[in-house]
Formats: sequence, structure tokens, C-alpha cells
Amino acid sequence: YCVCVCVGPVAGYCAMKYGSRPVVMLGAVVTSVSYMGAAFVTDIASFFVVLFFAGFGQAMTYTPTYIVISEYFTRHLSLAMAVLSIGYGLGGFVIPNAASYLVENYNDTPPDQTTGAMLILAGVMFNGCLAGALLRPVKTTPRTNQTAPDAHEEDFEKGTE
Repeated sequence: YCVCVCVGPVAGYCAMKYGSRPVVMLGAVVTSVSYMGAAFVTDIASFFVVLFFAGFGQAMTYTPTYIVISEYFTRHLSLAMAVLSIGYGLGGFVIPNAASYLVENYNDTPPDQTTGAMLILAGVMFNGCLAGALLRPVKTTPRTNQTAPDAHEEDFEKGTE
């Protein structure tokens, strides 16, 4: 999680420069390859390197989705952000439980007990490419310097609430 948060500004910059779709898809590939690599690590140093790249890939999928949501929604932006945050929180609850289930049921012989589970999780993470492919760029119109009136601004000026 720390790597994901620390790399977030870099991922946001890449999303603004290259677009959210390719950044999310690349992040899904990096995360998936990292999970595949985690299936075959033999020492703790290699494991931490793989975890770093997994966090980097997750930041590349996590951050641009907030950018896309803010581009798509203006009227119900807070609701859209809440639903997105609930999805991430739900994923944080489901994925560890699924990983535990996979380790228990798809384990190999010792010492490689997590190889099958990690390869299945790598496939699940690769589905982020599909999610990234669904992100369409928003057609923007030139904005003026005038701001739109607030919903209750006219009532406030009339003295009613």
C-alpha cells in the first residue's frame, strides 16, 4: 500500500500526459507480471522487489481511475467517487480472502505452496487490462471563465431557502 500511495503522483502525471486508458492497462500488466514473479521467488529480497513492482502497477491502475471519474461526472461527482472508493475497499476485503482460499485449495508441494494461487491471482489482476480498455476519453468542450451558478444561488439571492 505504501508503494501505491508514494507512486500515485507519478501515475497521475502519466495519466494526464498519456491518457488514463494506456496507463491503467500498463499498470494491470505490471501487476500481473509481478504476481507471476511472486509465484516463483525463492528469497525474501526478491519477494520485496516483486512487491515493489506490484505496488507500482497497482498505483498505475488506482490513480487514473479517480481522474477518469472526475472527468465523467460533474453533477454527481461525490456519489461516483464514493462508489469507486467502496469498490476499492470491497476489493481489499475480497482479494485477501480469495488468496487465502486459493492457497488452501490450489497449493503445490512444499516449499512452493503458493505457486498455483499466485498464478491464479496474476490472471485475476490481468483483467485490469479489460477494465482499462473500457475507459474512454471524454470529449471536452472549451470552458469559459464564468462559473456555473450554484443550485441554490438564485433562492439565496431572493432571500428564500
